[in-house]
Amino acid sequence: MRTAARAYLVIGLLGLAAYVAVGGSDLLYEAYGHAAWIAIAVGVLRNRPECRAGWWLVAATMALFGTADAVYFSGYSGGAPFPSVADALYMAGDVTFGAGVLALAGGTIRRDALTLADSAVLSLALGLFLWSAFFTGALGDGHGLARVVSIAYPVLDLLMLTVLVRVLLAKGRKTASYYLLGASMLLLVLSDAWYVVPAMTENYVAGTWRDAGWLASYVLAGTAALHPSMRSFVARRYEVIPVRRVVLLGSSLVLVALAAILQKAFQGEVDLYAFAGFGGVMAAFSTVRVVGLVRILESTRRKAEESERRFRMVFEHSPIGISVGRDGLMMETNPA
Repeated sequence: MRTAARAYLVIGLLGLAAYVAVGGSDLLYEAYGHAAWIAIAVGVLRNRPECRAGWWLVAATMALFGTADAVYFSGYSGGAPFPSVADALYMAGDVTFGAGVLALAGGTIRRDALTLADSAVLSLALGLFLWSAFFTGALGDGHGLARVVSIAYPVLDLLMLTVLVRVLLAKGRKTASYYLLGASMLLLVLSDAWYVVPAMTENYVAGTWRDAGWLASYVLAGTAALHPSMRSFVARRYEVIPVRRVVLLGSSLVLVALAAILQKAFQGEVDLYAFAGFGGVMAAFSTVRVVGLVRILESTRRKAEESERRFRMVFEHSPIGISVGRDGLMMETNPA
């Protein structure tokens, strides 16, 4: 199936290049979503993964996106209104995508307070950055249902980003399918974010390189399912806190600063109340992380002292002579 995965990836990328070269094709665009869910179905049936439910949810996501594309491009004469049935399908696809990825990594996601705190800090920092860079001013001026849908899109994207961060912190050996599907979700979020930039939306023209992110997201999802590594999304492995997590947590502070700079550049002012609120919540979760680390260190110290106490008791009461030392020198001998 590695050959099938490579072939699907190459054909998908060539088709994407052709799509841009000809100035766009509604039929080709619509085919990508359906090709993705068919590839995922084939991958599930051939590779027999540990978590079939998660992969079927991802397949349902691609089917929803493919159907939404067909409705958006071909379902209305003169262009789709806003909101439309296509918007409902797109939002439903966002929900099933997040649920599917969580299900795939569910067995390796730790549910302890420290991992939750790490996820919260990173998600808040990334969410604040994306909101400042892309979503500020993109909620629209409509009323009623149009207003609700305008708000729902960025909220769902931020929730998917939270899911991505949560899965990123899953402990274990990451497989090729893990990285491919993660990249698929990331491309989807970034493409949505890039699209809602006000200046971008006003000048958006279908059939250009701007569609590449969505189409590549479809291709990567199908490739992830066809790759044999999809049998085990994340191989279980217990390990200490990796250095990359510490680096990511430190970078969250940089993202907050960049978010303030971007909002000042785009909006001319910084929403102090929003940043204060985000900063306060991040500080609370960071405190949970520090307190948790202190407790772990204290617990380790107590266990070491208890181990030493037991060894000392055996050493001193043993009827057999025992000498301990280092570098060939005996430093202490028991009474026996």
